[in-house]
Amino acid sequence: MPAMNKVEQILSSVPIEVPMNLLVTNILLTALFASVLAWFYARFGQSLSNREKLSRNFVLVSTTTALIITIVKSSLALSLGLVGALSIVRFRAAIKEPEELGYLFLAITLGLGFGANQGMITVISFLIILVILYLQSLFRGSFKKESLFINLKLAKNKKVDLSDLLECLTDNVSKLDLRRVEDTQKELHLGCMIELLDSEQLNELTKLLRKKYPKISLLLVDSSGIAR
Repeated sequence: MPAMNKVEQILSSVPIEVPMNLLVTNILLTALFASVLAWFYARFGQSLSNREKLSRNFVLVSTTTALIITIVKSSLALSLGLVGALSIVRFRAAIKEPEELGYLFLAITLGLGFGANQGMITVISFLIILVILYLQSLFRGSFKKESLFINLKLAKNKKVDLSDLLECLTDNVSKLDLRRVEDTQKELHLGCMIELLDSEQLNELTKLLRKKYPKISLLLVDSSGIAR
């Protein structure tokens, strides 16, 4: 019985009022570092999806998390109420790649840290994580080859031959993976994955194809979008 009274006393306790200047400072710091995270993800992320579109949500996610933690940290009753409220909300996010989830967790962590008044620990840990991710991008970039999907379309004539086209591609790329061939009476469609050493090799390949097949139509798809 005394234990029950103690629980009721805790639940009925008045939440501690958070100083307004502290709240504003934490929210602004959260927004600032979330913006840094958004820029970093858009610049150094490896996801194939639209990184800039996803990174725009980091400030909202981080500041909302900071506000929630600031409100509920001073009251057990509010914390339990938050659990009950969130239990009836179903979040469905289209996370296509693990990297997206990792950056979202980092954005939430910023909000948790500043909302709990752990600014110094949050800033130091955040900067260390960014340095590690930057070094990983440099290390990965020094060994990474550029891969993209190329779709070719050209009108059939006496000068157009599938074997010659494949030979031309094979001789000018690091790796060729044929995915689709459509050979009709009027047109030849070819789709394949190619691997290149750098963008200069891509320029040389496109120049060669346009020189050899002046009316060729090229569609190149890579991680940053579509190039024609």
